[in-house]
Amino acid sequence: MYQAVTVQKPYGSSVVKLWAIYDCTTKHIAVAQTAFLVARTIYDGNQFTTVRGYAYTLTTFLNTLSRNQVDWRKITDHQMRQYFEGVLFKHRNLTAQSLNNHIIIIKEFYQWAETNGWCDQLNRFSFRVSNEILEELEILKGTKASHLPFNLSSQFIDQESFNQFLNFNSGNSSFEINRNEIVLLLGYQCGCRAAEVTSKNNFKTEYLIKLINNRQNNNATNYGFEMGIIGKGRAGGKHRYIWIPDALSRRIRAFLENPNIKNSKYLICSKRGNPLNEQFASSVFSKTKRALLTNSKSIKGWQSNSKSFHSLRHSYATNFIMEHGQSEAMKELLRTRMGHKDFSTTQIYITFLAELNRKTHIQRTDRDYDL
Repeated sequence: MYQAVTVQKPYGSSVVKLWAIYDCTTKHIAVAQTAFLVARTIYDGNQFTTVRGYAYTLTTFLNTLSRNQVDWRKITDHQMRQYFEGVLFKHRNLTAQSLNNHIIIIKEFYQWAETNGWCDQLNRFSFRVSNEILEELEILKGTKASHLPFNLSSQFIDQESFNQFLNFNSGNSSFEINRNEIVLLLGYQCGCRAAEVTSKNNFKTEYLIKLINNRQNNNATNYGFEMGIIGKGRAGGKHRYIWIPDALSRRIRAFLENPNIKNSKYLICSKRGNPLNEQFASSVFSKTKRALLTNSKSIKGWQSNSKSFHSLRHSYATNFIMEHGQSEAMKELLRTRMGHKDFSTTQIYITFLAELNRKTHIQRTDRDYDL
């Protein structure tokens, strides 16, 4: 069986962290697949988290072939199609989007493998599935191409629902409860991605204390401040500025006084001051959502399984436009706060807000003229 592992290798004057695929039977690295992952990281500049998805996709694929005693270099088109349809779509119940991602990664691997002499006759693979599944994939493609590709109607969380959500944040101590609440607020009030919240590049205590002290020294009545973070992107990630609002700033200032964080480099850390993994913010969201669905009698809008930590970021963008309006200056400010390369991505939220306002108006009209 195969396992996705991480290794550290010297690269120039530094050390780079890489993904590899390990054959637990032979106790050797799966050379072709690992070389592919290394190429994605070093030569293509893909982020570590992106290559992680490649690694786990290929590991799942290799383990299935191993159980069926099929060599990846000799797999037929029929067997490839059985893997996509039977294993991924029917047995593992992958969504059309996840299935499509698997197909893209496996196809990319085989194209790379043929180009680099690891296998031949790539044209024997159609990388296709049945018409029924293709139909669902086409619906997905159409949704992505539409004016609301993020399906924001199921992602948006209004302020009342978010406040309700926060009530179910739990932890084993006041430290954990306050930390987890800050994690959720960084998504909802600042538009942060899950991985950005716990990134070692972001929210360093020394930097935060300096920014907060600057506000105090200037006798500011509003303790909100702007700060730089590193987001996703090639070559180490893309730098952008976010705004920490007054109430969150005061909450962070109070949290920094906690003895557990006194000697930590990072705001979001364990009780011992150690950094947390990149899945931590998503885990906090999932646990809070599960507690809400289990214990609350009023869960309107939370039944959707699609809501995740990233829903907080989507909601931040929608709320920003709702609060600040749609002037060109505000649109551009939102684009930079979100770290969007193209304005077309920002426009999605503006379009959604118009649709949200239209539905709200219809609901109000229906109530006003109810017979």
